[in-house]
Order: sequence, then C-alpha cells, then structure tokens
Amino acid sequence: MNLLLSSTMPALSFPSTLNSRLSNLRMIDQIDWLAIGLVSLILGGLLLAFFLYLRTAYKQGGWKNVRRDFFIAVIVLAAWVVVRVIQNHQIESLKKAVERWFK
Repeated sequence: MNLLLSSTMPALSFPSTLNSRLSNLRMIDQIDWLAIGLVSLILGGLLLAFFLYLRTAYKQGGWKNVRRDFFIAVIVLAAWVVVRVIQNHQIESLKKAVERWFK
C-alpha cells in the first residue's frame, strides 16, 4: 500500500528552515566550536565529580550524609563564584583606572 504524502498533507517548509539553520551553524568558526566543546567537557566533568562526591557520601552514611555534603558542596561552589565575581570586578576596576591614566 503506497500513500502519497503530498496528496494527504500540505507541503511543509521544514527542509528550507532546516537548511537556513544549518547554514547559520556553518558560519561559526572552528575555534568557536572548539571552545564550545571544551566548555561542555568541563561542565560534564564538574557534573560527574559532583555526582561521584554525593554517591561516596551515600555509601559512607546514607541520605543524612548526602544532604549534609550536598549543602557543603553548594556552599563551596557559591563561595567560589563569589570570589570569581570579586576578582573580575577588581580586574575591571583596574582596567578602568589604567584607561583613565592613559587618555
């Protein structure tokens, strides 16, 4: 039994939409794809390390240790983010000061 899709369904613009999106993806440089891949690899590694850390806590003491270690991990990650933001702010203020000096 052969069904002709063109007679039963209206024509879709999916192939043209897909081609336009693929052409936009081709415009990204190879170095950008490399950066996207490395960032994905780093995020995947952090997620794996976080999972293994909590799995070890569960094996050592059950859900009580998992909850405690989860809060510890979240607090440490938040502290790391705060430190990075402060460092970036200090670097930006230093850049602005240098720009003011050499205007």
